[in-house]
Amino acid sequence: MKKSLVLFFIIFVSCLAGKAQTERLISLQKGTVLVYEVNKNNQTYPLTITIESIEPDIVFSFNSEGTEKKSGNITINKKALLASGRLVFDFSQSKLILSDATCLFFSKIFYNKIDSIAEQIYTQQNESAESSTFTIKLDNNNLPVILGGVSKEVEEINVNGKEAKLFTYSINNVKDPRGNPVEFGTSYIFRIVRNSVFPIISYANMVTYELVLKEVKNIQWLRYNYAKNEYEPVKDDEIDD
Repeated sequence: MKKSLVLFFIIFVSCLAGKAQTERLISLQKGTVLVYEVNKNNQTYPLTITIESIEPDIVFSFNSEGTEKKSGNITINKKALLASGRLVFDFSQSKLILSDATCLFFSKIFYNKIDSIAEQIYTQQNESAESSTFTIKLDNNNLPVILGGVSKEVEEINVNGKEAKLFTYSINNVKDPRGNPVEFGTSYIFRIVRNSVFPIISYANMVTYELVLKEVKNIQWLRYNYAKNEYEPVKDDEIDD
């Protein structure tokens, strides 16, 4: 019997419990709301994402309050969530089905690469790993973005009406597609939530486009039970700061 997508990711994150801050996890569910702030073309406006389904694909609706108000529905195929090499930020269409790309989520294969680099830097004390890179195609750009420079960060945002910590990986494009160093101020920066069943993008800065996760509503917290070697649901008031 095939494992569900959620169970697959929970098992994957469970394997990291000993080396990452994964004692508690954010688990998305139908009705989860992600509230982002977008800065684009000198305008700041909210982008609200509402999860419609997480099985077998992730499906969410969006509502953008920019100058051109947009709303629509995006589906990310299960295969793309596991192994996509492309990331898009396309909220211009009323309906978008992604079979070879992800949006607002990093694929498992890229999260695995990021975690591997962080493991070498922070656990194995391998200084050479700090220059490790991997490539990703961004939007419709045929030239891949070379990402690296992995670091661990801690953010605090409102989760279910309460301030909570998000443990993230921060990465940036240290080189351009031709291998040359990227100048300060022109680097792309991404932060990916580590203590989440799905690798949510909490921050993205692509020079002319910035996206910041401000609030998360209606999620289920999971806590790792070392005696049972599995994650279990817990109530909001049982989550420590």
